Parts: sequence; structure tokens; C-alpha cells
Amino acid sequence: MLKAILFDLDGTLVNSEDYYMKSMVKIAKSLGADAKESDFHICIGKDMDETYRIFEDFVKKPKDTWIKQYNDYFSKVDPINFKELLFDDVIDTLKGIKEKGIKVGICSMSPTSYIEKCVKECGFDEYVDYYISGETCKNNKPAPDIYLKALNDLNLKADEALVVEDATTGLLSAKTAGIKVVARDDSRFNVDQSLAFKVFKDLRKLLTII
Repeated sequence: MLKAILFDLDGTLVNSEDYYMKSMVKIAKSLGADAKESDFHICIGKDMDETYRIFEDFVKKPKDTWIKQYNDYFSKVDPINFKELLFDDVIDTLKGIKEKGIKVGICSMSPTSYIEKCVKECGFDEYVDYYISGETCKNNKPAPDIYLKALNDLNLKADEALVVEDATTGLLSAKTAGIKVVARDDSRFNVDQSLAFKVFKDLRKLLTII
């Protein structure tokens, strides 16, 4: 019996991947690099350390020469607006899940403060029962740690949960934890979603299989 649905955040509930791709292009160009969005598709599903490494390799400059400019862009120049980036199918989906008596969780590699800000700005408070950040786990996605911890915290067996992801790393994390996983269609970024048993363009369709 399904007792909880665990959602990834970036690219699954909010269209932040698109925002980050466009932002990284602007930052790279300001550093003199000839960049396009597809250059950074490889960052999708990666944690910040790996993203920094990829960006550093691309701009071919040492991190200490651009890290302040990079962080200032996201914190001061164009800070993320979660409400504007919220996928239009999310509230209906979360509401439908709660009406079925199923718990809702968020399992994200982003910092706890980032998750809390998103939940507050998007008005998820009344729907989300649980959230966890990868920063609290020893190993981040694609390792299964975050989903295994969520199962333990919620006192669930793997077959009592369902995961909704978008990136290959997240799909692998859920699959390795033994949890059935579906995906939000991410064909824009050419992401391998073959580990998902269903891929949805509209998450409201998720309500038809639970």
C-alpha cells in the first residue's frame, strides 16, 4: 500500500534547472567564455561541488577568481524566485495526493534553507509532511542515502513509497534504494530517464496511477 510520495525539488517541482542554465551562461559570458545553455546540461542533478568543478573546467579560470561573482549573481543580481518558477501542475498534484491520504515528502540535494524558502514561497506548507536535504547525508545522489534516510524517518518500507524525479542521478538514487520511481519529462535537457517506469509531462497524471 502506497503511504508516501517523495519528490525531488529542482526540475521536478520548480523549473529551476532552466533558470540555472540561463544564469550560468550569463556568468560564463561575463568571464569571457563563449557559452550556451547546452554547455551546462551536464550539471543537472549534480551537487554544488560538482557544479563548481564543471563550471571551472568550462571557463578555464581558477575558482578563486570567479566564485564571488558567481555567488553574488544568485544572491544579489538575480536571486531565484520560486513562485515564478513553480510548475503549474504542482499544487493540483500535491492537493490530490493529500486528498488520497498519502504523505508528501521532498528529498533534495539543495541546502535545507533553500528547501524551506521554496516551500514557503510556493505555499507548499499545507501539503508537505517531510523534507530532507542531501547536506544531512554522508553521500549525495546518485547514492541511495537520502531516500534510505527518508524511509527510515517516515518508518516506511521501500514498497510503501514512490519517488518522483527528473535527473538521472536522482532516478538512480531512488532505484538503488529499492523504491519505484517515476519522472517528470526532461527531454529539454536530453536527460536519461530510462530508469523511470513512467514519465509524465504533466504531474497531475500521477494521480491516475496511485
